[in-house]
Amino acid sequence: PWENLRFSERGLRDLRRTFFGTLENVYSFFATYANIDGFQYQRERMPVDERPELDQWIISRLHTTTKTVEEALEEYDPTTAARAVEAFVEELSNWHLRRSRSRFWASKKGEQNGEVGQGGTVSAEKKEAAYQTIYECLEATAKLMSPIAPFFGEWLYRTLTEVTGAEADSVHLASFPEVREDERDEALERRMGLARSIASSTLSLRNQAGINVRQPLPRILVVTGTGVPKEDVEQVKDVILDEVNVKDIEYVEHTSDVVSRSAKPDFSRLGPRLGDLVKAVNQKVRKLDDKTINEYVETGTLTLSVEGEEVELGPDDLIVQSEGIEGWLVEQEGDVTVALDTEVTPELRAEGLAREAVKRIQNLRKDAGFEVTDRIEIAYDGTPTIAEAVAAHGDRIRNETLALELQPSDAPTGEAVEAFEIDDEQLTIGVRRVEADEALES
Repeated sequence: PWENLRFSERGLRDLRRTFFGTLENVYSFFATYANIDGFQYQRERMPVDERPELDQWIISRLHTTTKTVEEALEEYDPTTAARAVEAFVEELSNWHLRRSRSRFWASKKGEQNGEVGQGGTVSAEKKEAAYQTIYECLEATAKLMSPIAPFFGEWLYRTLTEVTGAEADSVHLASFPEVREDERDEALERRMGLARSIASSTLSLRNQAGINVRQPLPRILVVTGTGVPKEDVEQVKDVILDEVNVKDIEYVEHTSDVVSRSAKPDFSRLGPRLGDLVKAVNQKVRKLDDKTINEYVETGTLTLSVEGEEVELGPDDLIVQSEGIEGWLVEQEGDVTVALDTEVTPELRAEGLAREAVKRIQNLRKDAGFEVTDRIEIAYDGTPTIAEAVAAHGDRIRNETLALELQPSDAPTGEAVEAFEIDDEQLTIGVRRVEADEALES
């Protein structure tokens, strides 16, 4: 009802890609690693408050979404219900699952074969929490969407429950998800929403500067205040830093600390209204300081005394322009104002080059047809700067690529060999799969 065009084939294709495709990808990722680890949800359900905070957040979002969907369907409002489910799937895929991937990649501490996964090692409890949380979210999503997308909901429900045991033969015979208020945490939802907003602004600034997210940067400045409490940001600081690949967050109290503003009249509006007085108003407006302009932006009103008259200006009467402080990029979105320091030191560049090498190695693994659990050996050769970066960050590269060995070589060989140019540096990589018995000996 809110769209001018109620139906189009293109709209269906977009929905297939952005919603159903995303949900299918979440299930595919979950199923791949659940099959590897033999997860069948046989353990007792872990209390939500004993799971990592990221899991607590998505479970809280699930209950909030369930409440919205239930209320909307009771009012015969399928549009609101569908959009709530769509928003939840986006959060599940683009935030929770993406930030949880290392728990699926990792091996559980205490395994007898000494294996180490791509995410290193992780406690059995944290890995079990990851599986239980994704499973619960997928099963509940199948139920929530079933009145609106009955066939996909049925497929998802049956695919999940054929392994774990079905509550009912069909999703349409199963109980609708129950809202558990004791598992909802509005404060946590608010904090994580703030983290996502700050991360989004920072990534936008990176994009403006043309700096890849794999390149670490030194810091961001966040303007704190009523809409952005410092204590809330501090509680999700590590999440933000990891998401945007920045080393530190610093805080300022006023937008004017990171943004210089200037204003000018909108002559198309004020000219007809003020006549000859507009010239004097222009002179006054051009001399406004940052504090006055900021107050105008916040309130949308400004009163000027011009030639003995009181001139009232409304929210659209002035054109306000913002410019970031020198050496920084600044973005403002709602209550969130973020400034990004784009200086790349030699140490940060080396770390960025190592991250780029990890990406190339992962692509080589995939192109060579290696399984996600296969151990490998890596040989590399490159120009001095990138070779030194790979050597300096060797532990991280081995950990993230399941490499048992990472060795320099004048002529790298392997089952897959490729030369790359990375930030004007040359790097040649060769990868070889290590057989299981070799891996155990190592």
